Amino acid sequence: MRILWIAPNGGNYKKGIVKGTGGWIGALQDELTKRVPNLELGITFISTTDNETITEGNVAYLPVQFSTGGNKVATILHGIFGKLTNDEEVIAQKIKQRIDEYRPDVIHVWGIENAYASVIPLIDRPFVVHIQGLLSEYLYVYLPYGFSKHDFFKADFPVRWFLRAGNFRDYRHAQHRAAREIAMGKYVKSWIGRTDWDYTMSQMLSPGSRYFHCEEMMRGDFNGAKWQYHYDGKTIHIHSSISPEWYKGMDIVLKTAKILKDQGVNIDWHVYGVGRSNDRLKYFIKKLRIVPENVSVNFHGRVDGKTIRDGLLSCDTYVHPAYIENSSNAIAEAMMLGVPTIANAVGGNATMLRHNSGVLVAPNESYILAFAIMEMRDAEIAEGFSERALKVAKERQNADKTVETLVEIYKQVVHIKKLS
Repeated sequence: MRILWIAPNGGNYKKGIVKGTGGWIGALQDELTKRVPNLELGITFISTTDNETITEGNVAYLPVQFSTGGNKVATILHGIFGKLTNDEEVIAQKIKQRIDEYRPDVIHVWGIENAYASVIPLIDRPFVVHIQGLLSEYLYVYLPYGFSKHDFFKADFPVRWFLRAGNFRDYRHAQHRAAREIAMGKYVKSWIGRTDWDYTMSQMLSPGSRYFHCEEMMRGDFNGAKWQYHYDGKTIHIHSSISPEWYKGMDIVLKTAKILKDQGVNIDWHVYGVGRSNDRLKYFIKKLRIVPENVSVNFHGRVDGKTIRDGLLSCDTYVHPAYIENSSNAIAEAMMLGVPTIANAVGGNATMLRHNSGVLVAPNESYILAFAIMEMRDAEIAEGFSERALKVAKERQNADKTVETLVEIYKQVVHIKKLS
């Protein structure tokens, strides 16, 4: 079988050299090619520099070169005056050329929130869309409670506001991507997802479409290790992994940390994925008047999988503060290690933390979140959640089953196309 992935990155393309490669896409690539040796896999993705096909064994990397400019000035000008629809048309045509060149039996599109999804109406071969994030739903919780679009102005003024190069531009792009999702979703007849939220969204975007359940492949860094209860009776060690988006819960971290401090609870909260110098974080600090260092919160920026794993193993609880999620890889990684996990009751989190394998709290209820964190000091409570998390994760993160399921999905998608 000949498969083509249209993906946000090149999987293991120039792994270790190109930033952003590997991850869960690379992990699935490794397992799929290892366990199905007669499978041919092509991966096409947008690259700002590369356009040459590279073949390694039975994997072909087919980058699509596209750039909005050669320097920061050109990029800014393009952001102000360029039309996103024009970019998408160019990208779609280039990806279609890659499809015609590779001639796959089936195409696997990784999400419809990125520009490459604009190729979907042009695809004349069997294809399935693998749900990632869905901005059409994220937009409803884009800004945290107590924030408004006026905060874009205050966060960006003066330079980025006049250049439309900051938060206002990001929001405009999110709106455009959400509209594209809705438009592209109408063409999708087959979806891959992992949560009840995924299924619901697939049927809203494309009523009557076929939905396949297939779990994500996690990075190998989280295999073979197990969390142990080790609260020292003095300080609660907390771990979070988020990105610096408005809706990822930076405000919840700061507010909850302050509540714990005001209650006289000693904490040591480490947040990965957001650097201390991040401009958006600086704005949250200014608006909320909560300085991270004053409430024992440490922001570390992006780090590798090993650093995340070591941080999880040394914490007392994992907290996922995002206002919306699909199936969070960060939650999955914490559960693979058996870390007691707390998350907002939003999106796909209820499916991720099924069978009471974690704590769900309502968004914006920082006092409830603070209490849930405090409860993890109790060995019986923490170890109970740990064991249930391990059980759920063992069933979910099964490499053999994931590969077997995915290959069967490919076969069914081809069969459905033939019948139609």
